[in-house]
Amino acid sequence: MEGQRGRISSAVCVAVFAAAFLCAGCAKPGTVTISEGAQEVQAIAGSSEARFVRIGELAVTTSVDAERAAATRAAIVAECDAGAVEQQRIHAAAGTVLKALPSVEDKATLFDKIVSLVKMLGLWAIAIVIGGLIVAALTYLGGWGAVKWVLQKFGLLIPRCIRAAAKFDAENQAPDVERIAAMRTANPLYERAYLAEKRKRADRPPTTRSPRLAPVAVVLLCALAGVRASAQLSSSPPAVRIPAPTAEEYGWTWLAPSEDSQLVYVSAGSGNDANSGLAPDAPKRTLAAAYALLRDGYPDWMLLKSGDRFDGGFPAWGKSGRSRGEPMVVWAYGPGARPLVRSGSSVGLEAQTRVLHDVAVCGLAFVAGLPPTATPRAGISWVCSGSGFLFEDLDVEGYATNLVVQGWPRLDRVEVRRCTFWNPRRPDAGAANVYVDQADGLLFEENLLVNLRGNDSLTAGGGGGTRMSHQAYLHESCGPLRVIGNLAYNARTNFTCRSGGVVRDNLSLRAGQGFQVGWGSALSTSTVEGNVCAGTRDHWNGQPLGQGIVLAAQDGTRVAGNLVANSSDGRYTEGFRVEADCRGVELRVNIVYRWEGTYESPCVFFNGAAVGPVLVRENDFQQPTAGVGLEFLTAPDGSVVFAENRYHYVDALAIDADREYSIAEWRAIEPSAVLVQAPYAAPQRTVGDYHASLGGENDVEAFLIEARRNGRGGEGWRPAFTAGAAIRFIREGFAP
Repeated sequence: MEGQRGRISSAVCVAVFAAAFLCAGCAKPGTVTISEGAQEVQAIAGSSEARFVRIGELAVTTSVDAERAAATRAAIVAECDAGAVEQQRIHAAAGTVLKALPSVEDKATLFDKIVSLVKMLGLWAIAIVIGGLIVAALTYLGGWGAVKWVLQKFGLLIPRCIRAAAKFDAENQAPDVERIAAMRTANPLYERAYLAEKRKRADRPPTTRSPRLAPVAVVLLCALAGVRASAQLSSSPPAVRIPAPTAEEYGWTWLAPSEDSQLVYVSAGSGNDANSGLAPDAPKRTLAAAYALLRDGYPDWMLLKSGDRFDGGFPAWGKSGRSRGEPMVVWAYGPGARPLVRSGSSVGLEAQTRVLHDVAVCGLAFVAGLPPTATPRAGISWVCSGSGFLFEDLDVEGYATNLVVQGWPRLDRVEVRRCTFWNPRRPDAGAANVYVDQADGLLFEENLLVNLRGNDSLTAGGGGGTRMSHQAYLHESCGPLRVIGNLAYNARTNFTCRSGGVVRDNLSLRAGQGFQVGWGSALSTSTVEGNVCAGTRDHWNGQPLGQGIVLAAQDGTRVAGNLVANSSDGRYTEGFRVEADCRGVELRVNIVYRWEGTYESPCVFFNGAAVGPVLVRENDFQQPTAGVGLEFLTAPDGSVVFAENRYHYVDALAIDADREYSIAEWRAIEPSAVLVQAPYAAPQRTVGDYHASLGGENDVEAFLIEARRNGRGGEGWRPAFTAGAAIRFIREGFAP
């Protein structure tokens, strides 16, 4: 009995691992790879914010179960769309997931091996399940007897009575030869049992492998299968792979070369255009020579050596990647600072009037490098049609406009993430740090936009200022925007979001207008949440300004959880400005505190009778030293509904062009109004205070200079020096 079981189990084990060996030999390396996981994630990027989708991408890297990974991604996206997930919780979860990653140099290759192994075992798991179902069906239909009959039919089970008869006949010294021969002919099971018993007693060694050798054979076959699979999985080109994100890199877009990507290296210091350019130790010297090796329509990579300076801009760009998941990539290689493109009077990187798609530009620095009296051009000018463009981890400084993205006629799926746009300079007209128009699906996320120059115009002898009109000018010709987690400092308008959309968790410092949402005759539906405005200024042309959030041409828009506090040198201050063309707008749980200027300084100004309805509910309007609660261009007519707001003021609760409203008159409009000074803990906190709490100088510009050091390389992305961290510090001051 035991010998029979041993032979059966040995045969099964040998067959299983032999099949595993064949599967390993036939499996195509990289059948399920990291890059394909990224493609699946990017395919759903349009349905939710990119920072949440990237967490789904990370789930692919740590899961060997494709279905479970897909379910994880889908759950994250659904939760994001429902608005139930906060950025902090997502980031914390991502850090926890990534800490579980193995500490190896090439995580992508390791993942491919794991997936292939699971695939091999998975085939046999399916076979076992099917076999189990067959046994269950036979048991259900015919009882255990039916199962035994099937096993006996295939020679896998010999009844005990037959084994006993065969053993007796094999041991009998005077056997009945004729009877035994007849039984062997009539019953194959008896034949198998009789021969087995005779072999046990034969003087010669057995003709079949002993069951004791089966484990050795299984081990050898396993090892051979593993070696064969490993050899094939590692047979792809050993090009430099971008490592899987670490816990510190969770917010970056994860890019990795494809199996057929051609990596082109260029070094201004150690390169030579006579080199092949296809290896780090044989780089090209010029950007033009490296660009010439890129193949249009392929996921090729152009890698600039970190720490090198390239004089002159890129050649005119006219090449695309393969697809959404396999873009053409321009990036850096090696340790050190971002490669610096010093373009002079040329554009740093320019694409013009042709169809392009799927290009990513990451990890580079651009600077004009012109004298103060010269007029620079654009840093990056991306003027074309097409879709799938990523600009990430860039540092662009000193151009008339540091980034121009313009559809010709239209662009789709444009992402600008974690870039620094520093000190634009234009002496002849108002400068825009970033300008985007004719673009759909725009994500503008976690960027730093700074003007440390004065507000005056440049002069031939000075060069100390700039006409700074817009930090981010996102034109009304764009589709719905996603403007999330950015920090902007010192412009006439910091965030010009004329086409509306999602405007969330941004920090505006020292602006004539912090946010302008909506414009023109086309109505847009927006979500304006969690933003902070601190500090004001006038227009560079002398026009008095000081508006926190301006709403225009809005329909069905939610404005909630925003904080407008502590104006500075703007003279015409308004916490919120609601234009007359707004309808279906809700202002809820916002705070306006000490937003004071030279004129009336209302917490909310209604510029004419709203189309309505506009709901203003559960807000804090606090003017402890000057200013009014509400101001109307015309007398309120019922198109704006007020409920449960909390007021504290010095000059007046509400005014219009003709009169000031008494408390009794206002209670007729808003019976639930509460007149009380809010008990905030530390409402005058500033970004300078936050920098001091980190051990730095109590100065906002010192914080901005430190925040500029954030990046994918170097010290990495330090969350303490982001808009989100500064916002949390300021908001804590408004806790009771």
